[in-house]
This record gives sequence, structure tokens and C-alpha cells, in this order.
Amino acid sequence: MLQADITPNSLNFLIKLGQSLLFLPIGFRNGRFSKFMWLSKRAMAANFLTAISSLQFILYCNYFFKLENQLPASSELIFYFSALVYKILLINVAKSYAILMEKWQQIDTLMENYTETNNFRLKIKLVSLLLFLLALGDHIFFIASLGIFFNSMSIKDEIEEYFATIFEYFFIVVPYNGVLAIFLQLLNWLWTILWNYVDVFLMALCLCFTFRLGQIEQRVNILIENKVEEVYYWKQIRKHYVQLTELCLELENCIAQLILASFFGKFYMALYRLLGLLDGEKYGIQSDSTKLFNKLYYGFSLLFVLLRMMTVTICASTIDLKNKDIMFKLFAVSSDIYNIEIERFIMHIHVFPPTITAKLFEMKRSLVFKIASSIIIYELVIIKFYKY
Repeated sequence: MLQADITPNSLNFLIKLGQSLLFLPIGFRNGRFSKFMWLSKRAMAANFLTAISSLQFILYCNYFFKLENQLPASSELIFYFSALVYKILLINVAKSYAILMEKWQQIDTLMENYTETNNFRLKIKLVSLLLFLLALGDHIFFIASLGIFFNSMSIKDEIEEYFATIFEYFFIVVPYNGVLAIFLQLLNWLWTILWNYVDVFLMALCLCFTFRLGQIEQRVNILIENKVEEVYYWKQIRKHYVQLTELCLELENCIAQLILASFFGKFYMALYRLLGLLDGEKYGIQSDSTKLFNKLYYGFSLLFVLLRMMTVTICASTIDLKNKDIMFKLFAVSSDIYNIEIERFIMHIHVFPPTITAKLFEMKRSLVFKIASSIIIYELVIIKFYKY
């Protein structure tokens, strides 16, 4: 038998990480998530970090719009803008997270006698570890691509040169200061973690929901294999599915804006990385001195961005696939056990299937190919536009 609070426990390490890094100001009291309060310590700390992110973005905009060739710096602009948007949206998620988990725990309680289909908690941890390790590799390639550490300078001068180059937008406003440079570097690392944290958080929520749909599918299989005719059992499983549909609407309202921000930010990054990989020197994106490392960086980074987009899409689209699998099995029910509850079950799946739509597009497997074709089309548009 499964514990009634399996979902909060499965997400526990991600929530604690978000709380520790001031991403998610979620309160926790007496073993339960507490109502969001703006004057709580976590909320005020998260708002302070959001204010710092806002200041960074404003300073970078000031630097960006003074540049003659803005394309090479557009990647950093999107990076800082996305970090700010993520911070705001995660605070918004924190406001409704307690209500979402309360409803999710009700589902956990209702379905605690369902058999566990797979170790999805292990999946969440493995995906998280993989993405954070790849993010570390991406950042190392980025530092190497700058070419600063290949000069014949002392280590101290190389580090100062690195800080002066990376944070030029800041030190054209205030005099260079080593302590400030280290603080800005720590912030950059924090925003890099945030970029990956959002994707892991979205995938974890989708995996948790898919886990419950998988249990519904398994229960349907058991009823069909044992030729269960009693309407009661079919009515019970249909009601559980209806409650999952209602939960999906709550989940959709909670994360829809976060999904959109995640996709649009990474979509531009994919375009930028592909442009740098194809002909970065022509567009001022890479230099001759570090051409090899630039190619490696843009190639690795492009694959990493695409991997993140694909994994989020696949995790969210699995919900749609599970719905289709359940409907297919219900259509195949023999006439001996077919009843009004099975018919109502099929009708509900057909009319109100639980699906993540992000309020703009449905998260289905076909979206993977749409993203790939869109990247190619917009890349050609950018190249043509830049030529003129």
C-alpha cells in the first residue's frame, strides 16, 4: 500500500532545494504546506533576490542598447530576462502550491490501495542529477570559449580580465571591485541553476501526474483481464479519473506560464546557439582565437538546450499518451462486461482529457517535430534578415 502523501514526499528534495536557493518561498508548518504570506521570511528573501535580478536586467539593458552590434549580446539579455521572469513566476507558483498539494494529497489518499507501477521518485532524481551535471559542463565550455584563460597572463590578471569581460555591463556604471565581481559571479551561477531548476521542477510535476494515470491504466487492465462486470468498480475508477482531470486543471493553472517562459527562452537560445555553430564569426558571436572552443561550446550548448526542451515536452506529453492508452483499452472491452460506466468513462476521456496545454499549445509528442521545424525556419529568417 502506498503512503497517502507520496507526491509531496517525492517532490520534497526539489522543494527544499528551491527554498534553500530562494527560488520557491513555500512555507511549511506542522508537516503541511502553509498558506503563502508576503511578509514571511522566505517570501521577503525571495522578493529581495527578485529585486536584485531586476536591477541586473535593467543594467544589462542599459549596456545592450548602447552596443552597435547587439546580436552577440542578445544571449545574455535573454539569460537575465529569463532569470527575472522565472523568479516572478516561481513566486506565483508558491502562492498556489499549498492548495495544489492539498488536492494532490486527496488523490494520493483515494488511490493509496493502487499498486505502484514504477519507481518514479528515482526517475525524478536521476533526471535532476543529469541536467545539473550537463549544466555544469555547459558553463565550463562557456568559460573556455571566451579565450581569456589562454593568454600569457598571471592567474590573478586572467581572473580580473574574465570578470571585467563578463560583467562589463555592471562595471561601466560602477568602478571595478573584486568583491562585487565575485558576488556577480555567484549570482550568475545561481541563475544558471535556476534555468535548469525550472525544467526539472516542471518534469517532476508531470512525472508525478503520469504516475497516477499509469495506475489508472493498470487498474483498467486488471478489471478487463478478470472480466469484472460489477458497475461499482468501474464507477469507482471513473470517479478517480475525473478527480485526476480536476487536478490536472489545477496543475495547468499553476505551471502554464512557467512552461511558456521556459519554452520561449530556450527557443531563442537554440536559435542563437545554432547561429554561432554555423557561422559565428560572421555575426560577431565568436572570435578566431578560440574558434575550436567556440564550436565545441555552441555545439554542446545547442544539444543541451534541445535536450531540455525535448525532455520537458516528452514528460508533459506522456500524460496525453496515457489518456490514449486508457481509451484504447476501454474501446477493446468485450461486450460481456461493457456497461454504462465504461461508456461514461470513454466519453469523459474523449471530451475532457487531462492534458497540459500551457494555455497556448497542447503538450503532445508531435510538438517535438513542430519545435524542430520552427527552429530551422526562424534560423533561416534570422540569417536572411541579418544579411540585409
